[in-house]
Order: sequence, then C-alpha cells, then structure tokens
Amino acid sequence: MNSKIGVKLLTSYIVLVVITLVIVGSLLNPLFKNYLITAKKNELMYKANEIVTLTQKYNNKEMDEESFNRIVETLDRFIDTRFLIIDKEGRILAPSQVRPELGRKPPIRKDSRLSREEFEQVLSGQMVIKEGMLPHFNTPVISVALPVTTISSEGVPEVSGAVLSFSPVYLVTDTVKKAYYYLGISSVIAILLATGIAYYYSKKISLPLKNMNEAALAMAKGDYKTIIKPVSDDELGELATSMNFLASQLDSNITALEQEKGKLESIVLSINEGLIAADKEGRIILINPIIEKFFMTTAKRILGRLLTDISPLPELTKAFEAALVNGTSTSAAFKLLHSTFKVVVSPIKQENGNLLGAVGILQDISEMEKVEQLRRDFIANVSHELRAPVTVIRGYTDCLLDGVTDHPPNHYYSIIKNETLRLERLIKDLMDLSLLESGKVELHLEEVNLSELIYETVNKFQQRAKTKGIHLFTTVRPHQNIIVYCDADRIEQLLIILLDNAIKYTPSGGAVEVDLRDEKEKVFLSIKDTGIGIPEEDLPFIWERFYKVDKSRNRQNQNGTGLGLSIAKQIADLHHAEMTVESKLHEGSTFTLEIKKQN
Repeated sequence: MNSKIGVKLLTSYIVLVVITLVIVGSLLNPLFKNYLITAKKNELMYKANEIVTLTQKYNNKEMDEESFNRIVETLDRFIDTRFLIIDKEGRILAPSQVRPELGRKPPIRKDSRLSREEFEQVLSGQMVIKEGMLPHFNTPVISVALPVTTISSEGVPEVSGAVLSFSPVYLVTDTVKKAYYYLGISSVIAILLATGIAYYYSKKISLPLKNMNEAALAMAKGDYKTIIKPVSDDELGELATSMNFLASQLDSNITALEQEKGKLESIVLSINEGLIAADKEGRIILINPIIEKFFMTTAKRILGRLLTDISPLPELTKAFEAALVNGTSTSAAFKLLHSTFKVVVSPIKQENGNLLGAVGILQDISEMEKVEQLRRDFIANVSHELRAPVTVIRGYTDCLLDGVTDHPPNHYYSIIKNETLRLERLIKDLMDLSLLESGKVELHLEEVNLSELIYETVNKFQQRAKTKGIHLFTTVRPHQNIIVYCDADRIEQLLIILLDNAIKYTPSGGAVEVDLRDEKEKVFLSIKDTGIGIPEEDLPFIWERFYKVDKSRNRQNQNGTGLGLSIAKQIADLHHAEMTVESKLHEGSTFTLEIKKQN
C-alpha cells in the first residue's frame, strides 16, 4: 500500500490483535495451569479416598488380604496415579512406583514421602496436599495424603495409617503445552485473518482518503473537474460528496471570478487614458498599456516599485501623495514636451473607510486645449465676421436717418444690400457647416451625370468671369455621360465653392479651367486657376474654419467668410471622396476631387 494512513491502520490493527492475544495468553496460562493442577488434585483426592475406603475395609476384616492385594495391583497397573499405603509408624504396607515416562516406574525415594510434621497432621486426621520433586528423576509431582481410620476394640474410630497418592506434574504440563500449541496456531490464524480483515478495511478507509487528497491537490492546482466516487454511505461517503460539491462550487465561483477579472482587465485595457494604481505605501500595483507607453517600459518592470522611484514628474507623485495622505481626490496638470497632461487621483477605500491605496487617471488634454482654442477662435471669427457687416449697415443707416450723405441714397442702399447679402451668406455657411460637421445631413444619393452637372455649373459662372475679364472654360461635354452615384445638390455646392474662389482670387486676364478625368472606378474633378496662389506654409490649414491667407495684399480686398473650403471638405468626406490642392504663390492653384463612381 502506498497510503501512509493505510499502513498505519493496518499496523495498528495487527498490533492490537497481537497485544490482545498476548494478554489473553498471559492470563490464560496461569489460570489454565492452575485449573489443571486443581483438577489433578481433586482427582488424586478422589482416588486416594477410594483407596482409603478399600484399606479401611481391609483393616476392618471386611476383605481378605488376597483380594486386597489383587485390587491394589490392578489399581497400580491401570490408573495413572501412584499411591503408598503406610501405617501409623510410617511403614509401607503397599508400595508403589512413580513412572515419569510411559512404561517406566521409578522407585519412590524417601525424599518424596511426608515430612514428620505432615505425617503428624495426617495421623491427627487432617488431609495434606503438597507439591514436591522426585530427586532421582528431578520430576515435579503432586501428592495427596489422607488418613486411614479403623474401629478400635473399644469401638472408637482411630487413625491407623495413611494413603499417599501422587501424580507427576508433567501430565498437566503436557496438557498445557498442547493447549498452548493449539493456542499458538489459533493465534497465528487469528493474526492472519485479522491482517486480511485489517488490510481490507484499511484499504477501504485509506483509498477514499487518498482519492480525496489527490482531488484536494488537484483543486490546489486549479483543477476543479476531479470527481470523487463515494464508495460507502458512511462519513467517508458524505465527505466525498461534500468535496465534490465544494469542487463544483469552487469551479463555478472561480469561473465567475475569472470572468469578472477578465471584464475588469478588458475595461482597464480598453481605457484610452492612462490608469495607474498604488497601495497605501505608494507601490504600484496596476497599470494599463497607456502608462507602459508613457513611461516607455513594461508592467513587469515597475509593478511593486515605489512611484517616486520611476516617475520623473513631481506633479504626478505629489498628486498621489496628497490623495494617500488626505484621503481625498486630487488633480494636477503638467506639460511634457509639446503635450499637456492632466492627472486625477482618487483614494481607494474599504466600506469601513480604511485606506487601501489610490488610483489615478492620466489624460492627454492637448487635443482638448486645441479644441478649446479653436472654439475661442471660432467665436472670435464669427463675432468679427458678423460685426463687420452689421457695423457697415448700422453706419450707413445712421447716415440716411440723419440726412448726412455725400452720395445719392441708392448708393447707400446698394451698400446696405450687399452687406446684408454678405451677412446672409455667412449665416447660411455657418448653418451648412454646423449640419455637415454634426453628421445630420442626409445625402440623397442617386446616379448623376457628372459631366452634364459640371457643364451646367460652369455656364452659370460665365457671365461673372467675363465681367471680371477671366477666361473660364471646360473640356467637359454633356454627351460624355460620366455617371457617378452621389448627391447632385451637394456636389454642385462643392463645385460652386471652388469656382467662386477660383474667379475671386484670379486677376483680370487670367484663366480658370475645369476638367473631368474618367479612370474606370474613379473620376477626378479638377479646377485650375492662374490666380494669386497660396503660400506653401498655409496649405495644411486652408480647410479650417475662418482660415484666411491674409499675407497677400491681393487677398485683403476679397470679400469671403473663410468657411467655403471647410464646407467643401465636409461634402467630400460625406461622399468618402478625397480633396487635394496644389498651389504656388503668384502662379495659381489646382483643387482636385477624387470620387468613386459607386459609393
């Protein structure tokens, strides 16, 4: 058996059986021996009493000498007890021999006879029982002496001698040895049977315990699928059932905990801001990949280390120290290279209020600051763009009302009308841009003959171009039949914005060309002018709201809101198209729209 408890149980059973047998044998030995000796003494007394009766009959002349001698010889020959009949002077009347071995009768020595004191006790009418030795054979014997009484001439009974009966003890000893022999064999058989029974029950007890131990070790390693088969309906069976239930519950609970842990890890990993947690000593216990990138290291290298040892930013460490010391949320902002970061640190507390640590969220607020700056710039630009026409309208209205005019009223009315139209365009452009950026514009997509749309739109600007002395032309013809799946109104709006800018910023004598190139799945719409151009450093910013290239004197006199190209870019993005620009200062610009035929 490999089970230690099985060996212990088996050993304890065997030791218990052996000890029991030894104790029983030790108690039975003297009891059984004493019982046999007592029985032998009683036998000797009985036989001696018979011989006394026989001797008394002989002494009382109730039996002749010949019969008496024949009976005595017969008794001496057939019974295993030897006896002596002696008179009151100690003379042997009927001698007998002791035979320690079968078939041999050693003579009785004087040493085996009664002592004077014992002889006197017998003559006084007492019975004497003693154990002695046969000196020549060194054999222990049991002796019984009974007095022999006769009736005197006066008719009074008196002791006339004694009958000494004795038997070798080896007869009792042999019986005891045989008994012990059989008792030894029985003990060996009992030990073997007990060993088998003990092995069976120790196996029955230890095997379930061994299975439970293996199952417990498996559970310690994370395997909760091990099933223990109950082998009985006793406490071990109940324990096996309980362990199976425990394993099932642990499996369910651990699975639930792992799922929750997985959810938390997924949440932590999916947070776009940096997350860092520290215990109450300031040692890092959790970070997410954003923090790994921030510190340019891995979680394995910094977990368990003090935040002050790894962070070169005093604002970050001070925020954690304040949260841990005061137990309240703390925030701080700091700049790193060209970015601005904000950290918000909150304490982690138990339900009883004990502080466990702190957790911080690190945010890159550079984009937020940029958005905030754009918001301020947007408000400033809108305010400026709205203030300019309103100021003009108010000024000329005051002049008309006060009657202070240098020109006919129609002149002032014309200026007020133009500024009103300008204000209307600004409001319309703002509304369009707001709708486009919010994604609330719903495109009405349909198959559109883009060549026909371009041709018609260009014709709408011919008179304006001619008035300014600009040659506006296109190689596109309606019969080209170039079909694009798009929103016709929005594409026309985009084309108007580009044509309006091209004519606006092209001086008299210049040219504006509109071209459409068909390339299988895509088409390329380009508007090329020979205008004042855009400086290279301003090209990345022309799509922003209210952005104007004011470095050129020629642009200062142009009346624009700065929203047209932003609207055009939003329309292109809604069609999943791409807008590009190429420009050289004083040479002109080319705006190109790349759009798929099927969006």
